[in-house]
Amino acid sequence: MSDPSSSPEPKLSKAFSSELIKDCIIHSNVKQEVIIVTSDRLELCLRKHLDSVAAKGAWITPASLFITFVATLCASTFHNAFGLSAAVWEAMFILLSLASAIWLACAIWRAKNIRTSLETLIKEVKKISDMRVEQDQ
Repeated sequence: MSDPSSSPEPKLSKAFSSELIKDCIIHSNVKQEVIIVTSDRLELCLRKHLDSVAAKGAWITPASLFITFVATLCASTFHNAFGLSAAVWEAMFILLSLASAIWLACAIWRAKNIRTSLETLIKEVKKISDMRVEQDQ
């Protein structure tokens, strides 16, 4: 076996390092936080987060329907069609407008009450991993 201290590589490395360090300012920011969690628990957290993100935008569909139904009520003169009288058509659009208004109100209320962010997701993953560490002790 050869002695590693006799090879030229460590001498070159030391010379290079000392020359590099002499003229450099080094800033160190290597603090790390490691989270260990199983894939099924991570998947559970991610699914919950994605559901929350989707719920924040769930008001768009009922808002679109509500605007459409109200615009139809404002701009249309209903006539007899497909075996239904004009009054029935108008009543259906009024009921659809009311139903979409209720749906919109519920969707806005849910979206307003959802607190989700990347920080929330990370806290949830940490909480699950912290619970696991506490159980092991």
